[in-house]
Amino acid sequence: MKKLVYLLFLTFTFFDSYSQEKPGESKSELPHSLFEVQKNSFVLETNFIATLNFQYERLLPVKNNFGLLLGGGYTMGVGFGDGSHWFNAEALAVLGGPQHIFEGGFVAFLGSDSSGPGIKIGYRNQRKKGFLIKADLYVITFEDPPFFPIIGLGYSF
Repeated sequence: MKKLVYLLFLTFTFFDSYSQEKPGESKSELPHSLFEVQKNSFVLETNFIATLNFQYERLLPVKNNFGLLLGGGYTMGVGFGDGSHWFNAEALAVLGGPQHIFEGGFVAFLGSDSSGPGIKIGYRNQRKKGFLIKADLYVITFEDPPFFPIIGLGYSF
């Protein structure tokens, strides 16, 4: 009986159980701050009703959990917004991280038929590299209704 207990003890002490981690990834390799996540991303955003937005974004970390996000892109109207086209630029403050990030700031739209400023508030789930998903709310002064909820999918590199 002692031999069986000793054999079981030795067997289970040599097994490393990392059920919550990916193979080859230890806790020290997971990002701990905004400095460790990928800084560039391409995002496709839509509200499924009126707009489709192609966006490039650059993350500029200032502290471990605070940074700036600068971006620009092209927005085209689809559905109810068919025929409208805008170029947009944004400057956002980001808080949190490294994976769960709150973003908020100012957006400017320049279009052929309408232009103006806006506010963007949102949430971003970004992995160390690769896939990201966003949920944003645009408040745009030159459109009626002024509120646009947006869903975005992208890739960070």
